[in-house]
Amino acid sequence: MDNSRTAVYGVCPRCFTAAKTLSFKGAQDLSTVFARLFTSLLFKLKEKQNKQTFPHLAARRTTVDPAKPRRTDRRRIGRTRKAQREAVMICRRFWHFALVVALAGCAGTTSPHVRDNDARTTPAAPPTQRLAGAEHESEDFVDTTRRKVREFAHWLGEEVNDWFGDKPFADGGKVSHGRLGIRASWREDDGSSTSVRFRARFDLPNLKDKAYVFFGQENERELISDQPETFSREQQLLRERRSADQTGFLGLGFNLRDYVDLRVGVRGGIKPYAQARYRRSWALSASNSAEFRETVFWRASDGLGSTTAINLEHAYSPSLALKWQNAATLTKETDGFAWSSSIGMFKTFGDTRLLSLEALASGETGAETDVGEYGIRLKWLQPVYRDWLLAEFIVGHFWPRGHEDRERDRSWAVGAGLEMRF
Repeated sequence: MDNSRTAVYGVCPRCFTAAKTLSFKGAQDLSTVFARLFTSLLFKLKEKQNKQTFPHLAARRTTVDPAKPRRTDRRRIGRTRKAQREAVMICRRFWHFALVVALAGCAGTTSPHVRDNDARTTPAAPPTQRLAGAEHESEDFVDTTRRKVREFAHWLGEEVNDWFGDKPFADGGKVSHGRLGIRASWREDDGSSTSVRFRARFDLPNLKDKAYVFFGQENERELISDQPETFSREQQLLRERRSADQTGFLGLGFNLRDYVDLRVGVRGGIKPYAQARYRRSWALSASNSAEFRETVFWRASDGLGSTTAINLEHAYSPSLALKWQNAATLTKETDGFAWSSSIGMFKTFGDTRLLSLEALASGETGAETDVGEYGIRLKWLQPVYRDWLLAEFIVGHFWPRGHEDRERDRSWAVGAGLEMRF
């Protein structure tokens, strides 16, 4: 464990010093680290405020013999530990946070009686504040929820940006690739499951556009191996267990070139991992294109591995295309390499609606059954509110075969999900 921490902290000591001070024995999930980070920030702000408000008390503390224990220190440590324990319980799972944010959206709408009372007791606000307040009052529940999620993401980006320098986050910083998704699925041979996924990326001014911070909650194997979304368990309607399959993560990425980047991060339980990613795309002709992705990854449990993805696309028209997608992952856990392939037609309606029909197959070379599963998948994607709240519906029929099965099973599967982009 000490060697793993040394390997991660050695890449960027300034970044991971905070993570090192927050780690503790028995940590089971990255949400514990977030909880300790939030409480530490709150106590620092409170201590700074006390020093500004009561400077004579701060001067008195400097004259006290540091070798003697002080009762105020014991009380402060006790309050800190109690607050951290409470924060750990609140932040234990990201989907709990998503529910809290959704419920917090209700706070943006108050009853007319409350607004009338506030109007009698508070002075008139400046015109700019009144316009902002009017916009918030006109928001409905969904708009308020998205605004609060984005405000939280911006607040977190500001705090992380301060770790690396004095340049403010507003000076060129931004939150991108923000996704909050909720999904439910049922499969005849695997039962039903629900999952919550969350991810965001922060471009920080203090890192001079050469690095970025990312965090969220994803499937652990797919996160580390950089598996294409087409072949994720979520898209194949396979069951996911939050405790066993999903994990929280936090990391730092470095943009070496336009198509090469390095990523170093930690996932649940303070487990380090690293990735080197290469991505290129080519226009072969007016209607044909190709994309190549190569990811070399490392994790403490089984060392090095790699994932290769090759995609080919032929456009019949601006709204109709044939796509052939392939991926292969090599690790110490696989006999040979695990592979997946799909070919299908994709039809767009406007800029935001998509209908696709695909044939899929997956397996593992060197195993008793080379083709572990094949099937067909029909998918419909469209916005249900504005252009940032999307609904997805999937119907599939699959023929899986396990290592000990003599014949293939037949299984229907359905799934539905909502994704909010911010």
